[in-house]
Amino acid sequence: MSDLLTVSPAWTAAHPGATYGLIALRGVQNPPNHDGINAAAAELEAAVRDRYSDGDRDALRATPPLPAYAAYYKRWGQRYHVGMQLESVALKDKPIPRVAALVEAMFVSELADLLLTAGHDLDQLALPVVLDAGTGQEFAAPNG
Repeated sequence: MSDLLTVSPAWTAAHPGATYGLIALRGVQNPPNHDGINAAAAELEAAVRDRYSDGDRDALRATPPLPAYAAYYKRWGQRYHVGMQLESVALKDKPIPRVAALVEAMFVSELADLLLTAGHDLDQLALPVVLDAGTGQEFAAPNG
């Protein structure tokens, strides 16, 4: 996998015991919607509401692994968007966005596991992708 992904020593040192995953796909379609993904999203929305709707925001935010992500994002003055998605679905009765099948699939995955995902066009990336420790500059406005 070293031709696709390199993990920096700084990341390994900053996040001992952390794990990561990578899936690389070629030739996939990204239709505006997909019946199977829509059904999975609707099923997950119902399960999330059933599991969390009786709780309050603080109880929801205490659900692992959300506190670890929240602490990380707080260092940069940000909030963990998956936690906000969970609040929207569980407490505000909002649906998972139906914007494009691949994006919706990632939303479903994030909400099911509460873990961050990202999707990129493999043909547009400079390989290898580098998994590195954040510095705070990732959130800074670009110069120029």
